[in-house]
Amino acid sequence: MADGSCILLIQPLHRQGSRTYSRYDSLTECLQAVIKVFEEHLKNVFKNDEKISYNVSQLMDFVQNLSDIVILIYNKEFRRYEPYGRKFVKSKIYGYLAYTATNKSGKSYYY
Repeated sequence: MADGSCILLIQPLHRQGSRTYSRYDSLTECLQAVIKVFEEHLKNVFKNDEKISYNVSQLMDFVQNLSDIVILIYNKEFRRYEPYGRKFVKSKIYGYLAYTATNKSGKSYYY
């Protein structure tokens, strides 16, 4: 799997109308978008709080409790998008957060 173009598909609720999709140039950007969705969710839940903090397990619970989440990653060799589900998303977010916590170089998580 190369770090190529990605499409993030999220359905936060069981209602089909809650489905959204977004395109990103890299898996790193896509993972950052998932984290941002969680942070926006927290802002809506805790509207009156100036500062909101969370831990990794709360982020993982959020991803687990989404009605559906899939990342489609473009495979240049086969010229098609390949789907990766919730388990993959959680694993890659965890890896991304671990990487950013230990590496402050500003480089992308996936090269």
